[in-house]
Amino acid sequence: MPPFFITFAPFHLQNTHMSQLINYRLKNGFGQVSNNVMRNPEISLQEKAVYSYLCTYSDAITNQTYVGIAKMADECGVSPINY
Repeated sequence: MPPFFITFAPFHLQNTHMSQLINYRLKNGFGQVSNNVMRNPEISLQEKAVYSYLCTYSDAITNQTYVGIAKMADECGVSPINY
C-alpha cells in the first residue's frame, strides 16, 4: 500500500474506510519516537532514521531493542558492511 497522510476526526472515525486503514497500519505494531530526538537539528537525518527504525523494535515496557545487524540491513535495504 502507498503511504497515507491521515487527518483524524476528534473522538470518532468518520467512515469504515478510515477504520480499515488505521487497522492496517497498526496490525503489525508500531514504534514511537521522541520529539526531542526528531526535532533536534544537531542530529543528522540518517541518525534519526536509524533511531526511528530501532524504535519499531523497542519493547514497550523495558525500551530494550533486540534486532540483528543483518536483519536491520536487509529491512532497510543497505549492506551490513557499510554500518
